[in-house]
Amino acid sequence: MNLGAWRVVIVVALVVVGAAVLANGFGEGPAAALPTDSPGQTQSPSPTGAPTPPSSPETTPEPNTSGIVVKVFNGTAVTGLAGIVQQELVNEGQVAPEEPADAPAKPAPKTIVYFRGGAEADQNRADATYLAETYLEPVLGKTPRVDELSAVYEDLVGRRIAVVVLLGEDYARAAETG
Repeated sequence: MNLGAWRVVIVVALVVVGAAVLANGFGEGPAAALPTDSPGQTQSPSPTGAPTPPSSPETTPEPNTSGIVVKVFNGTAVTGLAGIVQQELVNEGQVAPEEPADAPAKPAPKTIVYFRGGAEADQNRADATYLAETYLEPVLGKTPRVDELSAVYEDLVGRRIAVVVLLGEDYARAAETG
């Protein structure tokens, strides 16, 4: 073999070894070799070849302070309590396209504020938390539980309803003494 052929063999071997080092030598794939701003985050190159900044963490949406589409259910023995609370919410700028109603199972021991899941779940959760803290906590002395709408209530309310308030016996006792 002449000297020129050896040079070709050496260059090919170096290219193969270099490719193997690049493919396997930097952790899990090429993105692992890029610097990160914080642990656990990697940056991927943009179409221009420059690294793109890491995405910002999700933020909780600001709650609506009016226009929340709500329905109130009475889980107590106090006649008309859901109507009173729903009317107070409407007077404060919320929207109640359906009449208040009795809860499907009575008595409900605790007040719960439900929000509709789906694409608007984060906004609905923020709105439900706002209603719980602003209107129910002052009466109860604590913030009631906020939870995703259960199938029981989802079947009882129209698709427009974003937040359902279930008034429990705790609310009736607190309202009576307050």
